Amino acid sequence: MDVKEFKRILPEAYQVAQNTGATAYEVSLKQVIYDRRRPGDTLFGLYQPQNIVNDQVLWFYFMNDRLTKWGKPNDWAIIEPATK
Repeated sequence: MDVKEFKRILPEAYQVAQNTGATAYEVSLKQVIYDRRRPGDTLFGLYQPQNIVNDQVLWFYFMNDRLTKWGKPNDWAIIEPATK
């Protein structure tokens, strides 16, 4: 996959790192799960709901305009391409 197709699929991705021939883009997702257990107890003040926040961040690494790796931030260092 090239950068143009990647940006078409994930337009919210933004560039976070760059080195000679290599570029990393970040995509983050914040998910809030609202605690709706025990609504009666919550109504009477016996239970305080605890919302769960789940943050996911992925980096997509491109070398020479092609997707080469993806993972958590800084899973792979952006390495300069080998010279012949």
